[in-house]
Amino acid sequence: MATTTADMQQMQAETQGAGQQLSTQAQEAQMNQGVATTDDGQSQGGMLQNISSRGFPSLNEILAQPAVKKATPGIMIGILLLFFVASYMAMQEPVYRPIFPGMNDADRQTAMDALKEGGFSAQLNRQTGQLEVEAGGYHEARIYLASKGLPSEGTASGFDALMQSSSITTSQFMEQANYAAAVEQELAKSIIRISSIKHARVHLALPQQSVFVRDRTPPKASVVVTRFAGRNIDNNQVNAIINLVASSVPYLAATDVTVVDSLGNLLSDATKDSPLGLTSAQLTHKQQVEDTYRNRIYQLLGPIYGEDNVRAQVNVEMDFTETESTFETYDPEQKGEKTRSEVLSLDRTATSDAQGIPGSTSNQPPQDSLNLRSMAPPRKRPSRILVRPSVRERRGTMSSIELSEQ
Repeated sequence: MATTTADMQQMQAETQGAGQQLSTQAQEAQMNQGVATTDDGQSQGGMLQNISSRGFPSLNEILAQPAVKKATPGIMIGILLLFFVASYMAMQEPVYRPIFPGMNDADRQTAMDALKEGGFSAQLNRQTGQLEVEAGGYHEARIYLASKGLPSEGTASGFDALMQSSSITTSQFMEQANYAAAVEQELAKSIIRISSIKHARVHLALPQQSVFVRDRTPPKASVVVTRFAGRNIDNNQVNAIINLVASSVPYLAATDVTVVDSLGNLLSDATKDSPLGLTSAQLTHKQQVEDTYRNRIYQLLGPIYGEDNVRAQVNVEMDFTETESTFETYDPEQKGEKTRSEVLSLDRTATSDAQGIPGSTSNQPPQDSLNLRSMAPPRKRPSRILVRPSVRERRGTMSSIELSEQ
């Protein structure tokens, strides 16, 4: 089959195009092989990056969403509020409360060291000098110090707290109540100074006093004491407490002070050991009188019969009844002036004086005078005597005088 030149050229062109296509495919295959032989770490990182970029959208894409655009102002406001709250909490100092106010300096230093060892945040107030702890651990700190036996001498504020609580708006009743509380705390401070007393509490009943001595009500007091373990409170210490309290309160008698211990025992009952119902002072006086008479008997009979041959016992009955009488005496020595004469003057008026507002009504005579006039008897008109002389000429003399009543 004969072919022309045009056909041959067309065939050559087709063969050249097929060769180029084959070479292009071969180059692509080589390139794919080169990519496959690269570092495994780089290929894996690229895959993760592609996956992450495809799974999680970017920040710009998130902000470009309509819902996010609408919620953007609220989100910004919430972030600002959180920032301000965090800043305020960071700048604000923790709240501290005073623990056991009124401790002495030794107990305060010991308590501060114990709190620091226990992990509590403790500090000293620069204005008041009191030991303070954080309000959140206040009760735990009190329990911790109590377990350590602190404070050792108890606490009482006294007149220091009275000076701090003074105010212009304080009423008179509150001032009296604060004063009584301050006196009680000061007395408790003095009582716990006794070596055998661990803690003391004083109660005062201070009635409002009257200016009249007869209407004056005596105050009363009661003391509750707690002794140390293994120690006793003797009668001398009880009497010392009674006299201390009685001497510190005006118009308070020693017999009106009651002392009780923490177990409920009445320590101030002086008549509990006396079967005769006498006080300790009366019983002591009775015993002294009996000893005096017994010694006198020994001194009188001992030289005569011998000291070993004399036995004497004396029992004295004494009456301690007290009688109180009140009387008034004017010039008991009779040195004052004596009365020589005495005049008693008594004036009485049957009519009342004029009273009321000036006017026609008040100018009327009193009703009493009108009644007296109506009750008085009628007056008789006095007779008038007219003398009319009639003279007749009879021998130059007056003959008669006529009298007539009208």
